[in-house]
Amino acid sequence: MKELSECRILLVDDHRDTAVALEKLLQRRGHTVATAHDMQSALEVAGRDEFDLLISDVGLPDGSGLELLNRLRATAEIPGIAI
Repeated sequence: MKELSECRILLVDDHRDTAVALEKLLQRRGHTVATAHDMQSALEVAGRDEFDLLISDVGLPDGSGLELLNRLRATAEIPGIAI
């Protein structure tokens, strides 16, 4: 895993205000952040790029954060944080 100041983070949260606030906070700390608001769009984003960390809301409109993590781990080793 890269140094913390260089992480590429996939952030998934269906509450848009929370997603915007977290994205800004993480970017200010030097991270590159891609944001999605549901599991399907997160899988599409993950299919186009590689990430060092998944930060996901537990409850998503089309699945769970754990289900998302398990699907991502089927193709790449990625640590995850549930919020």
